Amino acid sequence: MTARILRALVAAFHRTRFALSRWLISTGEAIQEWAKSHGPTYEDPSGRTRCKACRKIVYKGQTEAQGAADAAMNRGTYLRAYRENRCGMWHLTSQQPRMRW
Repeated sequence: MTARILRALVAAFHRTRFALSRWLISTGEAIQEWAKSHGPTYEDPSGRTRCKACRKIVYKGQTEAQGAADAAMNRGTYLRAYRENRCGMWHLTSQQPRMRW
């Protein structure tokens, strides 16, 4: 492939990435399979798995994320698990859930 075609493909991917991620999130488990096949995570120097899109620590699923939040609660720190809308992966936050009207 020539460099021009490759740049065009990358630009098209970035334009449609948001729509694609919304579709994958709506299909539930499909986002995790897509994430595995496209490798959107990396390991930081301390050995934690992080998301390339948002640079937050990634948990394999809701159960693992909630377990980490419960462990933090036992240490006196409020954390809750949530699925990120942009990347579809599970993370922790100290923010209270927002009210949706």
